[in-house]
Amino acid sequence: MLYRWDHKFQHEMALNFVRSLFSTSNIEAEKGNMASKIRIFSSLSALWTSWLRPRHIEPNRRVQNSSLLKLPAELRNRIYFLVVMEPDPQDDPAGDCYIDITADLKQPGLVRTCHQLRGEGLVIWYSNSVFFVDVDDCNSSLALKFEKHLAMVGFPEACLVPVTDGKDWDNLMVWSEAVWRQACRPMLEEDDTDFDETEAVVIAAHNVALQYRQCVWGDCKNALENLRLVVVTLDKEWVKT
Repeated sequence: MLYRWDHKFQHEMALNFVRSLFSTSNIEAEKGNMASKIRIFSSLSALWTSWLRPRHIEPNRRVQNSSLLKLPAELRNRIYFLVVMEPDPQDDPAGDCYIDITADLKQPGLVRTCHQLRGEGLVIWYSNSVFFVDVDDCNSSLALKFEKHLAMVGFPEACLVPVTDGKDWDNLMVWSEAVWRQACRPMLEEDDTDFDETEAVVIAAHNVALQYRQCVWGDCKNALENLRLVVVTLDKEWVKT
């Protein structure tokens, strides 16, 4: 059920009440007319009630009579998949859709039509998409922002894959602290995936953050600095930061 707050209606009612108050109450109050005072308070009560009562708006009949919403749920889900997803069978025979996260990424247009289509369509979109987010120089700001977005829309377990490029230890510390605070998911090693050297360092740092979640951040930070001493012996580029 939808309601709206009619400000124009409120304004007119307030003006009418003020006019009646100035035109009658002051004159009659001087006469000590109790009946007039009662009438004024009754008018005020009625006015207050009219302000608080929401004004009903009929639901959109075009949405109610939509042929799509009358279809069985299984068939609607198939239609949603064909509309909101753009899978590439050559990349993923399972039908998952790969989406690159950008600052201006928008949800599919279909889910912005009505409440029911939004709820049902977003389940398909978030559940069947693999989101890739660039973490250049270990700067995880965009990844963290999208993590918050997923939690806000109710899909915190959606598949999010960070793609690292470049080495910056200070940024990696910020990223690892977010993992330690459980503000974002860690990058973990997978058996069927090959990682480059940068990703291997990120995975090692995130594993340290996971192991120290029950400790204070200072202890975790010291452990990460010890990890850095080992890393720089293998890759001098981490010394620059």
